Amino acid sequence: MMTRLRKIKRVMLLAAILAAGISMAIAQTSESVHKSQEAKKAMDTGDFATAIRLYEELLQQLPEVTGLQMNLGMAYFMNGDFAR
Repeated sequence: MMTRLRKIKRVMLLAAILAAGISMAIAQTSESVHKSQEAKKAMDTGDFATAIRLYEELLQQLPEVTGLQMNLGMAYFMNGDFAR
């Protein structure tokens, strides 16, 4: 059986790991939001090559977000790359 102190140490360790994971998720989300905003600005200014690069990076991080796939397709289209 575990001693009470050992149980407390395990709970504290798990809490620290969870907090670190949450912090990383928040940072990644904040980075993703910023990158998404930059991609939109690139689209708005006609810099489709930059938008394509940013949307591809975002899709590596967030492959389940279908809106990013649509935006990437639009960027390819606007860039004249109809084969994609």
